[in-house]
Amino acid sequence: MASAPYKPKSGSSNKLISRDRPNILALSKILTFLFVSLSLALCSPLPSSSSSDTNTPWRYGDLRLLDPPDAPNPALDGIAAYARQTSEHLEIRLDLLEADIQPLADIYIAMDTQPGGAQSIPQLSIPQTIPRLQWDILFILKNAHSSIALNTQNQPLPELNPLINWDSENDYLTVRLPNAAFQDATKHIAFQVFIGAAGSNTVADQLNIFHLDGAPPLNRSRVAFVFWDTLPAQTPALALRHWNGAHAGPLGQRHGLYHLLKAASQAQIPLLLLDLKQPQSYKALEYMGHISFIRQLEAQRMLILAEFTDPLTHLNTMRLETLAVTDTTPQMMKPLSREGITPELKQALISNAFSPQRHTLILGGSLPHSLWGESSIAPSAFQYFANHPWINVLDHYDLQMLSKEINPRSTTTEIPSYIPENTANQIKPLLEQLKELPEGQLTENAWRYYHDLTSPSQDERLWELRMTHLKHLERLIIAAHWAQKPVAYSSCALSFDPDACILASEETFAYLEKPGARLLIGASLSPAGAWQWAAPLSQLAIGLSDPADWKIENGKLTDPNEIPAAFADESLPVKVYHTQASHNQIIFTDQESNIQKIFSIQGKGLQVEYQAPMPIETIIPMVSLPIPRYPLSKNEEDLYPELVLSDAEYRAITCWDSRQWMSKAENPNSEYPPGHYLPYPLKVFYITSSGSFKVFILPQ
Repeated sequence: MASAPYKPKSGSSNKLISRDRPNILALSKILTFLFVSLSLALCSPLPSSSSSDTNTPWRYGDLRLLDPPDAPNPALDGIAAYARQTSEHLEIRLDLLEADIQPLADIYIAMDTQPGGAQSIPQLSIPQTIPRLQWDILFILKNAHSSIALNTQNQPLPELNPLINWDSENDYLTVRLPNAAFQDATKHIAFQVFIGAAGSNTVADQLNIFHLDGAPPLNRSRVAFVFWDTLPAQTPALALRHWNGAHAGPLGQRHGLYHLLKAASQAQIPLLLLDLKQPQSYKALEYMGHISFIRQLEAQRMLILAEFTDPLTHLNTMRLETLAVTDTTPQMMKPLSREGITPELKQALISNAFSPQRHTLILGGSLPHSLWGESSIAPSAFQYFANHPWINVLDHYDLQMLSKEINPRSTTTEIPSYIPENTANQIKPLLEQLKELPEGQLTENAWRYYHDLTSPSQDERLWELRMTHLKHLERLIIAAHWAQKPVAYSSCALSFDPDACILASEETFAYLEKPGARLLIGASLSPAGAWQWAAPLSQLAIGLSDPADWKIENGKLTDPNEIPAAFADESLPVKVYHTQASHNQIIFTDQESNIQKIFSIQGKGLQVEYQAPMPIETIIPMVSLPIPRYPLSKNEEDLYPELVLSDAEYRAITCWDSRQWMSKAENPNSEYPPGHYLPYPLKVFYITSSGSFKVFILPQ
């Protein structure tokens, strides 16, 4: 298309374009020079800038224009424009919805520095309905491989050939011009951008006119990064895997909370973590030696940890999962892929800026299933947000407000809506009992177990496994009642639990089970309050083993790795012992094997005496619940009761046995000790005897 004839602007001073009328010889030399310059420019690759200010980050204050996604091809769709002056350059930046490694666009940047000018764009057909800038200088970026500057007479201006930087990873290009060339120009420099397919004369997208000194647009896209399941740490093995795991995550690569935190902090993107302060996770961080890193990020306001001190609070993660991303985007939109930010997320981000509601987009979710924790993906993904100022990532203060909104504190709780109806009917009576419990440490244990049983899961078999342990919640509630009004008690005729016995004093509590003659719950009172020192493994973690090995028909022993209680028999089916209760002891007798287990309270401790005509092997799982508030990496032996044996020997493994590996990344080639796979804070004693023996458990 022919350009408009050149019209000098009266009263203007422009050092870029000479207004003198040259003689014919001089003009001939100039045209020859320009022809050579133009040929070189069109055949040369784009130069890269070496200016000292080329790495200055782009800020929200540099943003001049947002444009909705409206081009048929994302590679030809301009969505944001920036303009600024640095110490050496006048710079323009254009964000595209997608920027290919090999650019497929011809980009035209019209620039107006003084009144009047041309409106038509050489080589480009623009509909008359599109408002156009009266420009003085036109920059043509042919397929982003060559660049040229033209005046209104279509004459090249080689001294103004722009320096171009094409960043396909972050979907933008920058144009840099020497500041000295515009020293006489007004600050009211204006720009307009047109985009067409390479070699085409058709406009694929155009941006409205914007000014160098214009104000940034207000309609930015709001985003919050919120994660849960941030460090599932039931065992040291899981803690290490979810912190910096090998062959972990959705892609089987390096994955974990460490990579999420590192990538986000490097990009200066604040995160809200909903459950890192739950005791097992937070204490695992202390054990691994990473708590100082967490506190440093908190001090830098890069990390907000939702409080996890109220045992009655359910993390409302399902509400987060059902928040709409945008009015038009499916809820299950994939934000990341192996290549990084997906086109769907980019579309959602810019569309949100133009949505009438402009709600906050929640990104994140359950970390073990999220690509945000992938070491190969997270750094570039977070840098995308840091490099696009039109995205308003919620800061420390806003995330704190969001934390209160999505995770409200309350003194009551309801059964989560995602729990199947038949399961909810079983849980409801126990929930009502939980609500009536007075505050206390054993009450806290009961609530923690309730949350474990009812936490979100899509695994139907896991729900089935959890329900086999529902009776244990009822027994924890009974232990919590005793802790509030400790009394001596000895009975095996319990109307609420025919399969159990209770042996208690004013200081010690033992909940015993007739099948297997085993100790389910052991608790004591101390000046610091009640604490539980005996529990089945499943009270700490349910379903740790491979689901392929589960056998639901075995009930509480569905998981083959379960340690059901202290002093449990190894044989299946479980034997039901005859019981005899007296004032301070209960005797369990198996008439077939002539084995007796005698449980008695001796002072502040519990004594267990075996009378057996054959060698005996048994297991005693010890815990310390609630998990103490001081670091678990110190004085671990002080957590457990003292064990005194007569006529027996023992060996012990604990969850602390892999200390030397915990400060390192997970190594699939390392041979970790058996305790590495025990839940926190479990210590297991393996007792062997040639016959009759005694065990005295003395809480410290």
